Amino acid sequence: MSHIDIDFPSLYLVIGLLVLTALAVMAWRNISLAPKKGQQAALEALRFTAALLAFLSLADPVRVTVIEKTAHPVILVLKDTSRSMNTEDVQIDAKVLSRAGAAESLLSPAALKALGAKHEVIVEDFGSGNSRGTDLASALASGLKRHGSSAGGKEDLRAILLISDGDWNLGNDPSVTAMTARTQGVPVFTVPCGAEKFQPDIILERVEAPGFGLVNEKIQIPFRVRNVSGREYRGRVNLRSRQGVSLSRDLVLANGESATENFIWQPGFEGRFNFTLEVTGIPGEFRTDNNSSECSVPVRRELIRVLVVESTPRWEYRFLRNALMRDPGVQVSTLLLHQQGMKIGGGPGYLGSFPSTREELSKYDVVFLGDVGAGAGGLGDEQIQSLRGLIEKLGSGLVLIPGLTGSQASLEKTPLGDIMPIVYDEKRPGGNAYSTPSMLRLSPIGEGHLLTYLADSGSNTSLWKSLPGFHWSAAVSKAKLGSQVLAVHASDKTPLLVTRPAGNGQVLFLGTDSAWRWRRGVEDLYHYRFWGQVVRWMASRRHSSASENCRLFMSPERPSQGDQVDVQATLFGPGGVPLTGAETQLRILPPSGAEQTQQMHESDGGWGVYRTQFTPDQPGQWKVILSCPSKGITHESRIEVAGAELEKVGVPARPAVMKEIARISGGEALALEGGAKSLAKLAAMPPPHPDELRWRLLSQVWWGLLIIGIFAAYWLLRKRLGLI
Repeated sequence: MSHIDIDFPSLYLVIGLLVLTALAVMAWRNISLAPKKGQQAALEALRFTAALLAFLSLADPVRVTVIEKTAHPVILVLKDTSRSMNTEDVQIDAKVLSRAGAAESLLSPAALKALGAKHEVIVEDFGSGNSRGTDLASALASGLKRHGSSAGGKEDLRAILLISDGDWNLGNDPSVTAMTARTQGVPVFTVPCGAEKFQPDIILERVEAPGFGLVNEKIQIPFRVRNVSGREYRGRVNLRSRQGVSLSRDLVLANGESATENFIWQPGFEGRFNFTLEVTGIPGEFRTDNNSSECSVPVRRELIRVLVVESTPRWEYRFLRNALMRDPGVQVSTLLLHQQGMKIGGGPGYLGSFPSTREELSKYDVVFLGDVGAGAGGLGDEQIQSLRGLIEKLGSGLVLIPGLTGSQASLEKTPLGDIMPIVYDEKRPGGNAYSTPSMLRLSPIGEGHLLTYLADSGSNTSLWKSLPGFHWSAAVSKAKLGSQVLAVHASDKTPLLVTRPAGNGQVLFLGTDSAWRWRRGVEDLYHYRFWGQVVRWMASRRHSSASENCRLFMSPERPSQGDQVDVQATLFGPGGVPLTGAETQLRILPPSGAEQTQQMHESDGGWGVYRTQFTPDQPGQWKVILSCPSKGITHESRIEVAGAELEKVGVPARPAVMKEIARISGGEALALEGGAKSLAKLAAMPPPHPDELRWRLLSQVWWGLLIIGIFAAYWLLRKRLGLI
């Protein structure tokens, strides 16, 4: 069906008709008086036609063709089936349902039948119960593409009904896709599912077991518990193993509070200890599957070899050396470089010079570098280069403890400068002196770090605040990118205890020389514990997977599914000589499925380092077996791969996201509790407007050419008649 639409005011219409009438009267008069009536009549006809066409142009006529829609309008229902929808936190009619169950009850056969009376209803699921995340934007975009105006089919998408908890964690912002829906005239009605707050729950958030332990050495197993029960929690945390270990401790947490504590355990024999750590629940707890976690710690008999290099026997050096010498799990070698003109120190464990070969240096797991610099009286270029190779290639640890002379700052301009975790302040080479004791304050990272956890019970942060202060600190400008600041100066926040990974190893910077003061009133309790933890933490990578002829490093140590794992092995021949030019393979065995074999490639530098990489595609325990048949070397290790799911049961819903989608798209956020009444708003939507094809006269090129042609003919005829 078609009709002509003219948008022309009545006043203009009257004026136009009067003008046309006047032109007609004037034309009749001119023809009557003209000697050549035929030519004059043609001239007047052209003028009147031009005026008539101009009048029609001003009227702007449009031919409208209405196309009635024969297909049923479509309502697309998008239902979220991701893992977070399994959260049971929806209360309807005194019943507690999961979010997915509430969505199913909303889409009852009766409700869908009422909704389908005037519409075609299409229900589609998105996400999956085992998916890694939820992508709301893609779900909306794909629905618009399949059923919207861009689909090119006979369907007419009237609206979208989105049922979800709004917990999107993949893809683009869904509000952008909501704007696309609005431009296509498709409103999105949303039904938010789930509670906006945590349900009453006690959550064991983290258990961080060390990579290895030593027989008769204390091992710390930190854990973190969170209380979202809505009230104070008083409970107990238990640690048990199949080998008979049983430890427990009481825990008190205010609502909303989380605490990091730790168990200290001393193994008496070798083996792999499999632990279960469990926190007692509360009555009516929302979930109980997050109250326990499992971990394992391999325990071996090994000796950690430490090299201490210092310039002069300052107090920090003396007490540090005593602490390490009395540690039964540590073997200490010392190189004391006296001031110029003095002899190098000697005695039990002392070295006459810095290790001259890689074989001699490679046996050390941790190197302590005191108030020592580069050049005369310090370390030479070759020694510095070897020290960096020991850290980066062989995974040893480097501990930097500067002193009053500021000599260590000279190392920044050497190869060691690249792996140092801080930048020295060049304007104050001698550091900062304080007349009153200054204090160290733990950073949020340092509060629960294995290296800095000194408390047997109670608050670790409070214990650090009670430690005696220091009267001198190194002048530090800043911590480098990629470093972890564990403790700062309490007043000016200068980073003074900082770690940084360096290749396969770690570097630790302690910017004070007063840890020995921690002995005041408690003797060796915290001083020995701190340095014992430093030695073991810095040596952990070398000892996590090692044998007589091989050390295997995997980074990251705790990967997630889909992460790339870099594997690096260091091979040794007889006498600890780095093994070069060897054919080395790595067999990779997943928890299920076919194994794969990769060739390992030797790295430059002559350190006997071989590398490869793989990407675990499933969670669980993976086994890697290194083999070098020509040298008779075989080494086996395991790595635990965590699931990479972003979806978690129990997280709060995000109704604000759903409401924003509805607002932007021109829809409405419907109440889940309303059931059929909420869907009735969709059923009552008016039918879509029919499509219109509009043909506008002024948009036609030929119309403009016609008017121009008439005016041209009129001008030429006037010229022929001699009127111009």
